[in-house]
Amino acid sequence: SHWERSYADQLPRLAVDVRLGPDAQRHRDALGALTPREVLEERGDVDGWIRQTLVFDSAGVARAALLALAPDVEVLAPDDVRADLCRVAHDIVAHHGPRHPVD
Repeated sequence: SHWERSYADQLPRLAVDVRLGPDAQRHRDALGALTPREVLEERGDVDGWIRQTLVFDSAGVARAALLALAPDVEVLAPDDVRADLCRVAHDIVAHHGPRHPVD
């Protein structure tokens, strides 16, 4: 309906340009509440990867979805989403590195 379209147009949205590998392509639409609201501009890239623009409701949803698709995903833009994912990846490595004995 017209009301539903106008309501949807007013919702917050975050478009993220990505490259998706084959595994991420298979699972992109199976993320439940994290599934992108829209997928735009699909085009092939090298090695079976594709470039797409994924539209999410918020930065938090985008982060969770992109982490769910990792490591078969590369964020191309925007830079703040790319930097955020990089920071989270570093935190994951820090938390899951070699265990140190507890005193």
